[in-house]
Amino acid sequence: FLKENKDFEFELMTHPVTGEKVKTLQILPQDFNSDGFFITKIKRKES
Repeated sequence: FLKENKDFEFELMTHPVTGEKVKTLQILPQDFNSDGFFITKIKRKES
């Protein structure tokens, strides 16, 4: 998506466990005995 839409960019988010700033978050089923998730935030670049 970002390769084809140059007016968008990642928005950093805080990792809920480590507290570090990350572009993506992956939750695997074995981590919490739940469904798996891949999470990222994107935003339109400010002009």
